[in-house]
Amino acid sequence: MLPRRPTQRPHPSRLLTAGLGALAAACTPPVPAPPAVGVEAAGPPETIVLVIGCTFRADRTTPHGHTVDTTPYLDRLAQDGVRFDHMIANAGWTRAGGTAIVSGQLPARWGIDDTGKGIANRGLPPEVDTLAERLARAGWATAGATANPNLNPSFGLTQGIAHYRGTDRLFREGQGHIPGAAMVDRLGAEIEAAVAEAPDAPLFVQVMFIDAHDPWDLDPLGQLAQGRAPTDAAPDRYDAALSKLDQAIAQLDQRLAALGRSDRVLIVTGDHGEGLRTPTWAGGGHGYTLYDPHVHIPLVVHGPGVAQGHVVGGIAQQLDLLPTVLSLAGLPPDPALPGTDQLPAIQGHRDRSATPEVLSVTRVMRTSRWRLTTPDWVALQTHAPKRRRSGRPPFELYRRDDRLQTTERADDHPWVAAALHSRGAAMWDQLLAIEQEHVVQPDDGELDHLRQLGYIE
Repeated sequence: MLPRRPTQRPHPSRLLTAGLGALAAACTPPVPAPPAVGVEAAGPPETIVLVIGCTFRADRTTPHGHTVDTTPYLDRLAQDGVRFDHMIANAGWTRAGGTAIVSGQLPARWGIDDTGKGIANRGLPPEVDTLAERLARAGWATAGATANPNLNPSFGLTQGIAHYRGTDRLFREGQGHIPGAAMVDRLGAEIEAAVAEAPDAPLFVQVMFIDAHDPWDLDPLGQLAQGRAPTDAAPDRYDAALSKLDQAIAQLDQRLAALGRSDRVLIVTGDHGEGLRTPTWAGGGHGYTLYDPHVHIPLVVHGPGVAQGHVVGGIAQQLDLLPTVLSLAGLPPDPALPGTDQLPAIQGHRDRSATPEVLSVTRVMRTSRWRLTTPDWVALQTHAPKRRRSGRPPFELYRRDDRLQTTERADDHPWVAAALHSRGAAMWDQLLAIEQEHVVQPDDGELDHLRQLGYIE
């Protein structure tokens, strides 16, 4: 007779983790279903909502295949709507990325990407025609709110939004974040005011959530609910924070439904990504570099007239959002805008974005870099500092499907490297030649908030 093997018992730590995970899951609100929508639309929507998630790295989200279910509501929106596979930010930090979205122009035109001369004094000139201004002239009611001071009215990015709530105070002492749930309440009040003022007008809403921006709480229950033991590692805390952002988007949809606006087109995107030292060479934050962890952001569209379960290949950029929303609202195109109207892709008539190339730039805190993305390649040029700590050369070339830019290809493809370097350098020089700074002056409270969030050294 063989000896009886001892009964295998789970380690106590595993039992504790499993038990706490079950508790956390029980405390986590269920993921609601997005509003039911039809593919056919009789005309422009009555409501367009633009959600900008601050520090929204695409490959850490559920729709982009992250191993942790960080954004289940966004995933449902993508399954019932349209997801763009490779949406690229035109800049590496919030005010610059926000400028690209609302103006449809590269922020370097006004030096907004450049913090070397003082982050507090760069803004969007009043003569720039923003997305909200264009819609307001066409008879749209406008409402908005931000949890990030970089989109406060002081910096000009809210021009045309009649009812807007900025970051008039910190959420609590020592904490710069306004939680997503509080942001939904703030935004809801602005929407109600806009609708009361123009009850028969179509409505445009713009909001920025900041839940995923550093500093992140440890949030052990949130990490347990995602199926892992709590750690203080930045990627794990970031993933937990992404779930809060995702919940805020779901809460916003519920609030819109309560206001009779469930038949909306919802556009969810980001201002930039985050390094998270994942991989190590990406660094911990954002703004300084332009690799995919820093500029690959989500773009999901959901609502009436939007194709269902459609994934758009190729490349898209923040500059595409303004012409796309104009087209979605039934307004004529503006040939002066450099971006691509993505409405045919959103309606399911295209499987690939028609955007031919994307220029991204950053000059945050004494750095100077540009990136040129094409459907096949990524080229990066570093002017200052001359070399990264990782030892990467000033000019780098990668295949676009090398999502983390791990294998440099300039020596293998010298003709491609030369062509993209020439093209990117020419675009960069042209931007610098037309750059015109517009100086603004935020108040002391905004400066303190910017300092807490790490924008001011």
